[in-house]
Amino acid sequence: TQGIPARNGYLLCAETLNEKGGILGRPVEFLIHDDASDPERARALYRELLAGGEVGAILGPYGSTLTEAVAPVTEEFGAVHISPLAATTSIWEQGRTHLFMVLPPAELFLAGLIELGHDHGHTRVGVLHEEALFPAAAARGAVELARERGMEVVLEEGFPGTLEDFGPLVEKVQAAGVDVLGMAASNLDHFITMTRAMRERGV
Repeated sequence: TQGIPARNGYLLCAETLNEKGGILGRPVEFLIHDDASDPERARALYRELLAGGEVGAILGPYGSTLTEAVAPVTEEFGAVHISPLAATTSIWEQGRTHLFMVLPPAELFLAGLIELGHDHGHTRVGVLHEEALFPAAAARGAVELARERGMEVVLEEGFPGTLEDFGPLVEKVQAAGVDVLGMAASNLDHFITMTRAMRERGV
């Protein structure tokens, strides 16, 4: 869902830099491969790229799960690894010296929602998250922020990335009396599916 826009952004970056003479007088070229969102494939691709000795730096893959998968490879080769598409702080808490974070921490991704709910006097918080590295971290952050503000977390629920029927989750939201609902997922289609399920049930 977001890998293709990320690829397009990289290509636009190269085009813009090269129009200005590149970097250190050399044109910028991105070698981009499709990792199919598969950690094993991603590791193999990065190892292949770095083993050739022609790659000067890595701009990481989409998402925390794949970034965590390839970080040991880029560290092994001592390659500069800029990660503009991963935000789970645990990736940066392992003593890695070549990995650079760009996004704010995942734990803050739902902070605005919690603040907004708190400012409007809402007290009952529900947090849903896909069972994956980034969404789980974002959910933990939301739960902690809500509790710090004296809000009651009445629902905290994970769901598999393959989930298609969000009806049961909507029922749990209704049963818990949630008035602020946060959701974290890597697949943006989950937000659409959940919203439709809520509308169908008049939530």
